[in-house]
Amino acid sequence: MDCPHRERLGYGDGQVAVETGIYNFNLLNFYKKWAGNWRSAQDTTGEFPNTAPSPYSAGGGPGWGGTGVVLPWKIFRYYGDTAFLRSSYPSMARYIGFLEMKSKDGVLQYYGDETWGFIGDWVPPGRGMDSNDKVGKTEKELFNNCYKVYLYKILGECAGVLGMAADSIKYEDLAETLKGKINSGYFDAAKGTYANGEQPYLTFPLLMDIPGGK
Repeated sequence: MDCPHRERLGYGDGQVAVETGIYNFNLLNFYKKWAGNWRSAQDTTGEFPNTAPSPYSAGGGPGWGGTGVVLPWKIFRYYGDTAFLRSSYPSMARYIGFLEMKSKDGVLQYYGDETWGFIGDWVPPGRGMDSNDKVGKTEKELFNNCYKVYLYKILGECAGVLGMAADSIKYEDLAETLKGKINSGYFDAAKGTYANGEQPYLTFPLLMDIPGGK
């Protein structure tokens, strides 16, 4: 949770601290329980909410709900639990299917609540929750499409581990194709920057090897 003095919900941005927790504590059962909460909260469209458990609506975006994909993979990576990964894989794939429904020609479009439904890097210096100077729609779309590439990569690796060769190739190809579309849609060649040129929108594309896309 980002505000432990006041938050009491299992917000999905807790995924960013998974490695920190695992390196310091034996959290296999804890994270398997939380991953189960995500699976239980998934709706019929494949969407994960922004918190799990999800007693009521809360803000976030793909980087929150995507925890339902990221967490089973991290559990496998650090604890080697292939059986849990296999049982989680269908719900992980359904979430990717949900994101495809929110995409146009493979590129994820802005969706959800205008203020809190499609957050990207929502608290960069000088911006965020307590500022009226929030990042724009373009920056949010860039961030969340980079995140979609990340999820494609995870699904591709999961499928490889589980011996699902066709799925592995499919998600790897989708990741590579989306990289090219991010380049064509969000890169400003004249300025040599992505989106508004601020740090998150330069580092995330580099982390996902977006410049190396098709």
